[in-house]
Amino acid sequence: MKRAWPQHLVARKLAADAATIGRAGGERATFPPPGSAPAPGDHVGTGPTAQACTARPFEDMPGPKGLPLIGSLLDYTPLGNLQSNLSCSPPLQRETAWSSALLGTCHTCPFSLKKLHESFFERYRQFGKISKETIGNKCFVSVYDPSDIETLFRTEGPNPSWMQLMALGEVRKRLGKSLGMINETGEKWRRLRYAAQSKLLKPQNVRSFVPVLDDISRDLVEKVRVGRSSTSELSIDMDAELRRWSLESVVSATLGIRLGCLQTDRQTPDKDTEDLLESSDAFLETWSTLELGLPLYMLYPTKTWRKFLRANEQWLSAAGRMIDRSLDRNDSQRDPLQPEVTLLEHIVTRKELTPDDIVMIITELIFAGIETTAVAMTYNLYTMAKNQAVQEKARREVNAVVGEGGKVTQDALKSLKYIKACIKETFRVLPVFSMRNRILDKEIVLSGYRVPPNVIIRVLTHVTGQLPEYVAEPDRFVPERWLRDDVTMPKPRRDDVTMPKPHPFAVRPFGVGSRSCIGQRLAEQELGILLAKMVQQFHIECDGEMDQVFNIANKPDLSGTFKFTEV
Repeated sequence: MKRAWPQHLVARKLAADAATIGRAGGERATFPPPGSAPAPGDHVGTGPTAQACTARPFEDMPGPKGLPLIGSLLDYTPLGNLQSNLSCSPPLQRETAWSSALLGTCHTCPFSLKKLHESFFERYRQFGKISKETIGNKCFVSVYDPSDIETLFRTEGPNPSWMQLMALGEVRKRLGKSLGMINETGEKWRRLRYAAQSKLLKPQNVRSFVPVLDDISRDLVEKVRVGRSSTSELSIDMDAELRRWSLESVVSATLGIRLGCLQTDRQTPDKDTEDLLESSDAFLETWSTLELGLPLYMLYPTKTWRKFLRANEQWLSAAGRMIDRSLDRNDSQRDPLQPEVTLLEHIVTRKELTPDDIVMIITELIFAGIETTAVAMTYNLYTMAKNQAVQEKARREVNAVVGEGGKVTQDALKSLKYIKACIKETFRVLPVFSMRNRILDKEIVLSGYRVPPNVIIRVLTHVTGQLPEYVAEPDRFVPERWLRDDVTMPKPRRDDVTMPKPHPFAVRPFGVGSRSCIGQRLAEQELGILLAKMVQQFHIECDGEMDQVFNIANKPDLSGTFKFTEV
């Protein structure tokens, strides 16, 4: 789809303050001292593999033996499920074991695709802090020790590689689209990434989104207030409303337009909004099946593949119309709460980007913003509901910083230290993603073993954050563990809660280095603003328990409902 970018937008972009907006070149910060946490998007150096001379060979690394040609692939199939079901304690009846294995529904089995993240815990119990595993023709190394994680990210270099998402790459090739930031590698990936990150990772740029994000969060709070029943239980679908909130937020930040997703008096839903949400559902429903299963779609168009293809077409079409809507605005239609220059306006003048590249950058950010931020917010509401003392302390902080019914401003958001600690602690206990991965082009030494080039190294911080070796009392929800010693809290202050600081690489919800999540700062702002407003306005309760289901990301599986009572 060829687009001619309107000249008035180009002129506005070029006239913007270059010091505020910045450019991609020369923006990488130096890596922080050992043991400290790098900032989002920081370049990670290319240090030497120091213990190479004394390290043990790769062949000695523990891990499942597997079978010739397929490795441990059967562990992740119904046959592997059957074996686990028959051997679990207490053993399942033979008929139940067969049906659970074939349907993949046995949640006691660590290798069920629905509970794939739990297999990472099982591998840790079996083999310890590092293990290798061959699945099909791919070799994986799983690392759990935060010191190894730190070593890996310090070694990855300026253009790190990771395991490409095969089904996503194939559908984009067939549609004739750019592979985007997710699947591109090398210099092409670098151009896409750096075009966007100067707007999204500079704190002074991202803070310009605060006024409109505050306004959007107010809309959701009002919708929750109106949607409550006489018993304070919701008569609206909270999951659906959180997805609309995250869609409204990310579209506002990237395109500078308001969709009206949360307006309580809206009678007719916006078609582009509904198309995005509908195609996103279909996309996620099919994507994990295609990525984790046998690639039969390469041979013939399976039913799942056809649904995935239609979802991508619908998604790109709706996102493209939103981009056109943003570009066609004139100055009189601009929202005064929006920043002067949106992300779209920032990247349209990048000469190294084609129109197709620009469309793919925006659509990837919107998709990621819808699904991951909404899921993270669900988890934050749950941890507040299940930790009433923490919720009350967070409410005291918001009242002291913001004031009753006040707006969350840029300065206020910076001062909400306990809210931020609650969000990070929630990421530790209920992460949106269980792992990250890297592929190095040179040997590295991890936990005393040589790891050769081109091995897929999985960083399993979901497990690391739950281990007492690396996080003190991991079964307790303690936001104080993330507060610096000099942070002051409203009275009563910290209730004498003391906790050793975890290793800075033990919990990395957005990844580290050049391939860290480009929307990290935006997501943290969205979560901080909405969580502050929700705990200030409502007493949050939940009558069920939270589980997680693997679906590329970890999807919430809540057995009960939320209850919101006005404070």
